[in-house]
Amino acid sequence: MLRGKFQRALTALSLAVAASAVPLMTAAEAQATPADCRSYLANRGYRVGPGVVKACNYNQEIVGHPFCVGNLVRLGVNQTHAMRACDLAAWR
Repeated sequence: MLRGKFQRALTALSLAVAASAVPLMTAAEAQATPADCRSYLANRGYRVGPGVVKACNYNQEIVGHPFCVGNLVRLGVNQTHAMRACDLAAWR
């Protein structure tokens, strides 16, 4: 009986530790903002005008990533750069 209680307590403790560790591991990604998107593009030599600002802001919506990438590519941003920039601003 004591062994069963010990195993349940150990399981509960393990779950609590795992649950608290997940947000810490994903915090960097969740901190991404449209400003990160704009900065990334500016650092790659792209002009950050109203179109880029609008595209980077699409990622504030759940379904915004495809719109962000598509608009950046239409503005002349290399697709690889557009995908990375939009990843940096992705809603999570």
